[in-house]
Formats: sequence, structure tokens, C-alpha cells
Amino acid sequence: MRSWDKGAVVEDARHLAALAKKKAHAHELRGRDLLRARCPRADQMLQALADRGDNLGNHTVKLLALAERYGAAELDAALAETLERGALGPASVAHVLDQRRRQKGAPPPLPLVLPDDPRVREARPPAFPQRLRRPPRGRPGARERLTALGLSHTSDALDDLIAMATKRRWGPTELLEAIAEEETKDRARRSVERRLSRSKLGALRTMADFDWGWPKRIDRPAVESALALDFMARPANVVLVAPQGLGKTMIAQNIAYNAVQAGHSVLFTTASQLLLDLGSQDSARALDRRLKHYCTQAGLLVIDEIGYLSYDARNADLLFQVVSRRYEKKPIVLTTNLPFSEWTTIFPNAACAIALIDRVIHHASIISIEGDSYRRRVAEESRAERKAKKG
Repeated sequence: MRSWDKGAVVEDARHLAALAKKKAHAHELRGRDLLRARCPRADQMLQALADRGDNLGNHTVKLLALAERYGAAELDAALAETLERGALGPASVAHVLDQRRRQKGAPPPLPLVLPDDPRVREARPPAFPQRLRRPPRGRPGARERLTALGLSHTSDALDDLIAMATKRRWGPTELLEAIAEEETKDRARRSVERRLSRSKLGALRTMADFDWGWPKRIDRPAVESALALDFMARPANVVLVAPQGLGKTMIAQNIAYNAVQAGHSVLFTTASQLLLDLGSQDSARALDRRLKHYCTQAGLLVIDEIGYLSYDARNADLLFQVVSRRYEKKPIVLTTNLPFSEWTTIFPNAACAIALIDRVIHHASIISIEGDSYRRRVAEESRAERKAKKG
């Protein structure tokens, strides 16, 4: 038996812990009762969370915060939908609430935070940053981190993106969707620019400027099929046979341009440039490396102006290697001013000329164009105009 003096303060640690637990439980019950009163379906959610062994106090606080932001009716509907899906927890409820808001086209709710002084009723401005804060010295900022992650477009346009998100009151989901969309567009644009630069295509005139009525004979459906890249899937070759000045190079350039736009790697070259490049290699290893450049790295190879010059047997062998390595693997577009019966004049001393022609025309779409030179017509018209002005 023990006794204490009058007025002595006696503290029992176990007793204080029990009191604190009862007090916390009382606060939790008050919050739970408030939530049940505002949202009848909250009781089912809390019971399911309790059966799972979760801490109900933390979940209750989060659900009450959602009720303050979205309203009790919206929260009750979201709870019903979440329970129906079998998804438990405030995070799932918040996701459903955000989905319902986006379906209605409503702006995201902004939390209203009042100052501590209850006499002041003027709300604080939204916490969304209008301007990027300067990071601590020696620590990378948001732009540097975005650039390091490969999001260079977002880094460059960060201020505009933040201003737009603030103006349109975007939520996190809308902001991430906007970043993903803009990055996708920018990467697609830069990819096309890189492929166009590597193609060595140079300046070209579009098919809108092509005068279909000028040639005496042209298979327009076959040309349009080639421009639509139907031959790429097989793969097959396209051979444009026409005299000088009828637009075969223009058609070949537009085929190459359409292939670049469609996501293919393209290489445009003339026959003389191709053979000069391959013939200048001073070792077998260097030659093999350049052959891979033309034969495996380029999805579409365009060889222009075959037939304007004649080549020796070594050049014929080099061209045969290019055609042979790409045979039935990757397509080639060729332009020539000579019919195949006259290709022996291009490679007069080459034993592989027949085999070369055989591999070119096998699975190939041969498009013949006949008529007078369009460039000659334009030159004659310009000459006639100058004479008319002088006269």
C-alpha cells in the first residue's frame, strides 16, 4: 500500500498512453461519423478497408478532403463506382472523381486555403507556380533535369506550358497529357528532319507541279502507286525509263520524299556519285563498310541517271554488288534514259551486265515515259517571250 502527499501529481506512462489512444480513437470516430453522414456509401468503403487491415484514420482524413474538394454527392457516386469495380482506397476514389470530372468537361477543383486569422476572408491565390523558382546553388533546375531526361522540347517551352496550365486550370493528368503530346509531335518532326537531311535529297519540286498532259505516254496509275509506296512492302524495285527532260528524276525524288515522311530511311544518289564513292575505297574493309552504307542502312535506295555515262568492268561489278545485296531484301528506285536492251552500252566490257539487269527487273515495276523534253519546251517558250519583248 502506497500513499502520496496532498497535491502531488502522479503520472503513469501506461495510463497516459491509454488516454491518448482513446482520444485519437474519439477523433477518428467523429471524422468517420461526419463522413458517414455526408456520404452513406463511405461506411461500406471503410468496412472493406478495415477487413483488409488498413488504418481507417488516415483513409478517413483523405476521404473527407475529397468531399471538401469535389462535394459530398460526387464523392458518394465515386465511392459507389469504386466499390463496384472492387478498387479500395482514397487513391482509387480520387482517380474515379477525376475521370468523372473530365467526362463532364469541368475544370479541376482548387483547394481553398484561408489564412489563420478567421477575420480575414480573402482567399489565398492558387499554389500553382507562375514562375520557376531559382534552384539552390550547385543543384540542377527543372530545365536541366528535363533536358537530362531527353524532354528538350518541354524544357525549352516550360514557361509557356506553365502559363497555359494555369490559364486553363489543368490538373496533373491534363498537364502530363499535354507534355506527352507535344514531346511526341516534336520528336516526330525532328525525326523527319534527320531522315531528310541524311537522304541527300536536296531541293525538289512536288508532284503538284508535274504536267501529266505533256508526256505522250505515261502510266499514271503505276506512278501514283509508286508514290504511295506500294512497292515497299513486297519489297520490289521501281525503274523509271524515259528520255531526258520528261520528269523521271522529279518522280523519283517525290517517291523518296514520301518514303522519308512515312518513316523510312532513304538515300538518294546518282550512279556516278555511287560508283565514284565505292571506287575510291582503298581497302577491302573500307569497301565493305561503304557497301553496307548503301545496302543495309538505307531502307530505300534511289539511283538516278543510269545510262548517261559508260563505266568499266570494275564499276559494273560494284553496281552489281549493290543490286545483288539488296535483291529481294530492300527496294531500289532507278532512273535511266536507256531501255534495258541498250544497257550493254553502259557496261560494254562487263560480264555481269545480264545478271545485273536480271536482278533489277525481277519483281520490278517498270514505268516507261515517252514524249518530248519538257525542259526544252520551257526553254523555247522563254526564248520566244524574249524575242516578243524585243520586237
